[in-house]
Amino acid sequence: MREVYLDSDYMCHLENKSGYMIVNTDVLDGYSEVAIENIRFIPQGRIWIHPNGRIYRGQLIQVQNSAVDVAVRRQSSIDNENMMALDDVAELVEMVYQDDLGVIG
Repeated sequence: MREVYLDSDYMCHLENKSGYMIVNTDVLDGYSEVAIENIRFIPQGRIWIHPNGRIYRGQLIQVQNSAVDVAVRRQSSIDNENMMALDDVAELVEMVYQDDLGVIG
């Protein structure tokens, strides 16, 4: 169960501000904080009208395209940092191993 705050366009926020609706839901469990900040969540029984006039009825989760892009870029960056750290550790282990061989030999 997660508490999120919805603005007047039903966009999710993790911090409450004046005028936001507080919603407790398990529908967003498993989403990262970055993804949640880019989700429109219309709770059951609520209606949101897009500026183009299209009507959306809850319960609805709409992930904005930018959320996917941001999440993919962030994960890619984390993966790259992890690989660089692993390379550094492997290099350090090799140096210690070579030093130990010099002491033993």
